[in-house]
Amino acid sequence: MAFIEVELQLNVDEVNGLIDKLLSISSGSASSLYEMLGSKAEQLVLSGFAEEISPYGKPWAPRVFDDRPDPILVETRAMREGFSYNATAKDVVLGTPAEYATYHQTGTDKMVDRKMLPDTGKPSKNWEQNLYLTLSNWLEI
Repeated sequence: MAFIEVELQLNVDEVNGLIDKLLSISSGSASSLYEMLGSKAEQLVLSGFAEEISPYGKPWAPRVFDDRPDPILVETRAMREGFSYNATAKDVVLGTPAEYATYHQTGTDKMVDRKMLPDTGKPSKNWEQNLYLTLSNWLEI
């Protein structure tokens, strides 16, 4: 089974160093931080589905055959409802087991992309701000 996933990256060198320093002075653990980041990322994906926009704020292209009543990318709900995350003490991975999600994420020669996740290495301002806020909340700043 294919699994589309994204690593949540926030200026990796700076943030990883910051997380290491903060863990040494915080009562929290890395797994609780990654749990919070995973939950927030999952919320951001679902928000994108609800608003029919990419993580970069670009509206999803309309359907070629627009006579179906369901929202874009929600015909069976399997892809949207399949998004989940796995948080460990070292990272969080977010994805969906829907095999066709990759085609929607990246597009094909016959279909435009409808991104659900930020591209690895190209953070979305919205996601970055939300994940930094989550980090701040975790630190209770």
